[in-house]
Amino acid sequence: MVRKNLIPLLAAVLILGLSACGGQASVTPSEGAIQTAIAQTDTAQKVLENAVNATLTAMGKASAQETPPPATEDLTSAPSTGTPAQGIVTVGVSANTWCSKGPDLVYDKVFILYVGQTAEVIGREEHGQYWVIKKPDHPAVTCWLWGKYATIIGDASKLPVVTPPPTPTNLAWGTVTAVTITFAKSVIHGSCTFTNTVTVTIATNSPAMVHYILKKYFNGGEQSTSENDMNFAAAGSQSFQLFPSLHSCGTYGYKVIVTSPNSMTAEGSFQVFSN
Repeated sequence: MVRKNLIPLLAAVLILGLSACGGQASVTPSEGAIQTAIAQTDTAQKVLENAVNATLTAMGKASAQETPPPATEDLTSAPSTGTPAQGIVTVGVSANTWCSKGPDLVYDKVFILYVGQTAEVIGREEHGQYWVIKKPDHPAVTCWLWGKYATIIGDASKLPVVTPPPTPTNLAWGTVTAVTITFAKSVIHGSCTFTNTVTVTIATNSPAMVHYILKKYFNGGEQSTSENDMNFAAAGSQSFQLFPSLHSCGTYGYKVIVTSPNSMTAEGSFQVFSN
């Protein structure tokens, strides 16, 4: 397109030039002269195009150097400019678990973390048996959670090791001295639809926090397992009752396993017969 536009213009320029030199407007340029002019124009055009292209290339490079990298650029290999914020670590439990003022049963209890709840973890005990957590409904309150039933969510390796508070010296922590299971009826005759009363009693010789497991059986097969705690402010005994109301004849068994502060077990059963 550029060449076609230049040919008429070049011809006109040649005619005017010749007219000015000879004073004769009737002089017509030869075909050879026109072809030579066209060839020279092609050469000039190519030189111009090369110059323009070189200029645009230089401009493009300069623009690229001044443009910041896109937001999607992979920066994983870039050096760190500071310590990254530590991710939040949380904990849940598979059994209701006491959270205490220190990493041991001798410390006062603060609250129970129940199954289904989660709490933020802010520290750990040196041997990894306890976790320092925030109370879910009052984050300003912190305590030590026993780790036996704990499930940690997040990277706990960077949590700080927390020094436990001094062990209480004015508390003589006791032991469990007796565990019993009794039944209102040891044998039930008549209908296989029945109600009975099961009483579990635990005794200690001084203040103690007792952790126990309760297992229920039917015809020798385990039906359910649960775990709970009993807080003794002084020596004595405490009881709780169960009221099974079922619709099957057979043998119903109960077993209590005390795991802390010492080990002790009691079990018993009752039978239901149809007339």
